[in-house]
Order: sequence, then structure tokens, then C-alpha cells
Amino acid sequence: MALTPQLAQGPRLGSIPLPERGPSIAEAAATIPQALANANARDRQVDAREAQIAHEIALREQADRRSTQVSQGIVAMEEGRVAFERRRDDLRKTGDLTGYRGEADKAWGEWSAEFLAALPADPEVRQHFTAPLARMGATFARDDDAWLGGQKAGLDAQALTQLANSHAVAAMGGYKDAAAIEERRKTFVEFLDTKRLDPNRRALALDAYEKAVRSSVIDGAENAGDVAAMRAFGADASFITVLGKDYADTVNDRAGAVERAQAVQARAAAAAAEEKAGEAMAALSQTIEIGGTVAQKDAEAAIAAARAAKVPEDRIIAFQGKLATQSINKAFGPAADPDGSRTRAELMSLNRTAQQRELTSDESIRHQRLTALQGKRRADDAALLKPMANKTAQGDLTVLGELRGRSRDERFAVAEEVRPGLGYIGLLDGATRQAALEGYYDLKANPDLIKTKGKNGGLTDPTKAAFRAHLGVTAGQMPESAVESYRGVANAIYAKLQKDGGQSGWDARLYAHAVNKAMGARKGDDGVWRGGIGLVGNRHVWLPDWGSARDVEAMIARNPFANATYDGTRAVDKRDVMANFTPVLDAGGGPGEPAYYVFINAAGQELKRKGTRESYRFMLVPGAR
Repeated sequence: MALTPQLAQGPRLGSIPLPERGPSIAEAAATIPQALANANARDRQVDAREAQIAHEIALREQADRRSTQVSQGIVAMEEGRVAFERRRDDLRKTGDLTGYRGEADKAWGEWSAEFLAALPADPEVRQHFTAPLARMGATFARDDDAWLGGQKAGLDAQALTQLANSHAVAAMGGYKDAAAIEERRKTFVEFLDTKRLDPNRRALALDAYEKAVRSSVIDGAENAGDVAAMRAFGADASFITVLGKDYADTVNDRAGAVERAQAVQARAAAAAAEEKAGEAMAALSQTIEIGGTVAQKDAEAAIAAARAAKVPEDRIIAFQGKLATQSINKAFGPAADPDGSRTRAELMSLNRTAQQRELTSDESIRHQRLTALQGKRRADDAALLKPMANKTAQGDLTVLGELRGRSRDERFAVAEEVRPGLGYIGLLDGATRQAALEGYYDLKANPDLIKTKGKNGGLTDPTKAAFRAHLGVTAGQMPESAVESYRGVANAIYAKLQKDGGQSGWDARLYAHAVNKAMGARKGDDGVWRGGIGLVGNRHVWLPDWGSARDVEAMIARNPFANATYDGTRAVDKRDVMANFTPVLDAGGGPGEPAYYVFINAAGQELKRKGTRESYRFMLVPGAR
């Protein structure tokens, strides 16, 4: 047995000092009982100490065992915590919030029971885990409460968001239906109140709803291109309160952008429609050009579509011209009008109408197409006659002879196609015509035949000034090409007259006579000159073929000029007109045709018909007195 520390530290027997003189036997014998008692006491002390030491060792071993068991329990508890958290996470992933708490509590109860069952029976060891296990359970319970609360709040927020989104989508499609929008708002508020949110969260949820719906209303108007609605929403106080003034300004900017985009789209659509309608007319025009026939209903539909698409009017008129060409070709083409007499008659009728009033659009198109048809017919005739001309006077006479029997205008036009100038010569009587042709070819062979020497010694052409002087105001009202053509005829006649008279040099009186004959003057059997240039009121006037200067002067003198004005409103003074205004042949005047005159003064002022800005025209009728 081990000694107690106290005994181990006490004096040993071998170290007790002996007296120098021992006691007596009696004395020694007397001390033996006490010594034995002391020895027994010491033995008892040793036994007690050894028992104490054994107890202490047992306690330490028990403490070590408990410590080990507690450590093992702590490890097991931590492992169990981790395992339980995994189990809890698995339960949370199922999404079953209703059954989660029961399952979690069941799992905790099962694990905690297993944990306690695994602990030693030692009360002190088990007591060590009582409080931590309770705290762990309480912590898990708090976590579950917080998680469940968060999940519920999240689901509430998700439900509110989904409802708000569905209402926003509905508002976008039905942005004009304010009653439906308000009804849906009431539904949302009722649903919101079931969530029992605190006032701040409730206000935030409702504000988010209002912004989403009102933004969608504006988006709906924008998607529909309803600029007026967008601007109305942008100015609405309730929208400004919810979305803010800056957003309202943005809405107006967006409305402007939509308006501009719509304008661009409208222009593009109009351009596409115009192009489509134009192409439709072009296709029908091509059908006509290749000899096909376009039905009236198709033509009318194409024109209606073109007008609806705002195709330029000139294109529509051009198409109408094609239609008129189709109609005219059918009624006046070579098969229907072999000699062109119907064409000429129709044109004459339209010309007479034009002298009385302005032609309608259809009449104008008809006139243009008949003129074009007549022009083609004339060009075809001229192509056949050109080889006959053979660039000689006799050839030209042959051509003019072939045109005998046609109207004056027809003879003129075809002859001009054969050779420029021949039409003017064709208007002359037989003898004058022969003289003009011979003179023409003489001048062609010698262009300087009628030129004279100028002051500087060079050759000059005196006919330019002389011809215009003889025509007077009339020359200024004629096309320059006509003036030059008539001058060419006058020059040809003058060259022939000089040649026949054996004359040379410039003869102004002879040239005036040539000009008069070139302009159509003829001497009748009664010795009176008619047509050409005559003096009327001492002014050079181009006379109708059937009238003399005296006839024309008398007719004009009888005219009261009742509807004539200076400017459309101010009535004329007849004496001023007779003294200062020259009658200028404007139209007609051929054999048997009325002649129409306008009146122009030296300054170029022309009389106007009363109440208009149109020229005042005076009609002279053959045979009138």
C-alpha cells in the first residue's frame, strides 16, 4: 500500500537519536505499550492515507471517463446538428410550408431522442447536455420561425407582384377603359389587405402597383400610337402624382417621338401606296401600248386607287391619255378612219369648242390624242411622199398634188413633214406656189442671190428687217419659226420675181409685194386683193383669206367693243382702240372660216374680256356686212 504524503514526509525510525545513556529496564518496559500504541496509530494513519489516495485515483479516473464521454457527446452533438440541418434543408426544398414545421419538429424529436439514448447512464454526463440540447432545439425553432416567416412574406410579395403584373398587362391592352382599371385596383387592394402587412409595407406595395399600372397604361397608348391619349395621361394630375413630373415630361417626349414615327410611317405608306397605284397604271398603260385592251372597270379602279394614293395628277392624266388613245385608236385608227376625215372633223369640232370655252379635262386629253394620232398619220404619209419630192420644184409640186383634196391644215402639216417650208408654200395659189418653189431652189443653189452690199462692203440680208416691218405687230405675236418660214417663202417669191423681171439689187416695193403674196394675198376676178397683209386703220394687218383690208376695217368699225376692257374691269374707249390698237389675227381666217382677232397696242398691251384676264377676241364672219 502506498504511503500517504503525510506519512511519507514524516521522520523515519532510523533517524531517531539515542540518548547517551539508555533508560532502565523498568523505564524501558514502561514505554513499550506506548510505543506499540504509537506504532499502531502510525499504521492506521498509513492505511487511511492509502485509502484516500485510492479514492482520489478513482475520482480522477471517473472524471477522465466523464470528460471523454462528454467530449464524445459534444462531437456526436455537432455531427447530429449538421445532419439535422441537412435534413431540415431537404424538408425546406420540398416547398411544403404547411407540413414543414411538423416534419421539422418530428425530425428534431427523433434525433434528440437518439442522441440522449446514446449517452451513458451517468447522470452527470447526461446533465452536461441537457441545457445545450435545449438551446440547440430553441435555436432551430427560432430559425424555422424566421424561415417560415420569410417564406410566407416572399410568397405574399410574389402573389402581390403577380397580381400587379397581370393588372398592368390588362391595363396596357385596355388603356382606354378607366372603369375596368379602377375595378382591378379595388381587387388588388382587397387582396393586399388579406396579407395584414404593416402600414409602411402596405403603402409601398400599393405605390408599386399604381406605378406599374399607370406606366402600362401609357405604354398601351404608345403601342397603339395614340398620341392624344399619351399627352392626356402626361398632363393628368393623378399620373403626375404617382409617376412624378419628370416622368410626365418624358411621356410628352415619347408622344412626340411616336408622332414623328407615325409621320415617317405615313409618308412611307403613302409612298408605297403611290408607287403601287402608279405601277398598276403603268402596267395597264403597257397593255395599251402593245395593242391590248383595258376594260373600263379596270381603268376606273386604277384611277380611283391612284387618286386615293395621291399619285401626282400629271401621271393620272398621262394614264387617262393612254385610255383615250385606246378609245381613239379604236374609233379613229386606220381601220375605222382610213382617210383621216373623221379625225379631222373631230379635231375641228374640238377646236371650235375651244374658241368658245375652255375644254374640259377629258376634251383636252381627247384633243391631244387625236392630234397625236393625226400627227402619226401625217408622219406616215410624209414618209411615203418624201421620195416623190426628189429635192426639186417639180417633185415638191408632185407632193402637193398628192395632198390635193385634203383639208388646208392637213395639207400644211403633211407637206411640212416632207420638207420644212413646203407646207407654207402649199397654202399659196397655183401660180404663186410655182413661183415660190422655183425661187426656193434658186436660193438653195445661190444663197446670196438676194443679199446686198453693206456699208462695209460685205453682203447683208435686208429681208429680215423688211419682212418684220411689213407684218408690223403681227410678227411679234407669231412663233419665231412661223415668222422665219413665211420670210423664207417671201424671199423665194422675191427671187423669182427679180429673175423674171431681169432685176438685180434691192427693191423694197417688190419685196413688199412678195411678202404680201407669201402671206396669202390673192387678186380676185373682181380685181380686189384679199388675204395677205393689208392696211387697216393705217396699220399692217394679216387679213383672212376671204377678206380685203376694206372688209376687215368695216367689220371692226361696226364692233361696239361692249365686252372689251383694258384690264378686265375698265371699259375701253372705242376711239382709243381704233386709233392705237392693231387687230392681230389669232385663229381661223382660212377659206370660208371665221377669223378671230385680238387687239394689241404698240406697247404690247392687249385688250381683255370683261370680268376676266382672258384676251378679248372679235370674230369676223365671211360674207358679213
